[in-house]
Amino acid sequence: MGRALKPLLRFTTKGGTLRDLAARLTRGKVLPLQVYPVGAYLAEPKSHAARIRAYFGGAPIIVRSSALGEDALPDSQAGHYRSIPNIPSGDAAAVQKAIGEVLASYGTPPHPDHELLLQPMLT
Repeated sequence: MGRALKPLLRFTTKGGTLRDLAARLTRGKVLPLQVYPVGAYLAEPKSHAARIRAYFGGAPIIVRSSALGEDALPDSQAGHYRSIPNIPSGDAAAVQKAIGEVLASYGTPPHPDHELLLQPMLT
């Protein structure tokens, strides 16, 4: 019998797609990531800042957009939204400022199902 086929990769948000891809890779890797739905982040920004600091241990991060349809097959919106690099994850004010810039790039008000994607900063 042949190998079982994995379902096709679904393009959702950037964060969702990266999580799905990470589970499928047999070579290479996706860097650790934290994904926060915009609605959940806006409801409790201070508690998320503490989680971000604990997860990344103060190391530099990149705060990335992860909007609905941003990385979709029929219509990529690559470069349409902001990513803010080299943010010290231990500096709550800097993290919140970077997140605010990404949120502002979504428009007002941002869709609550868009996401914030945080990953370690590569140098």
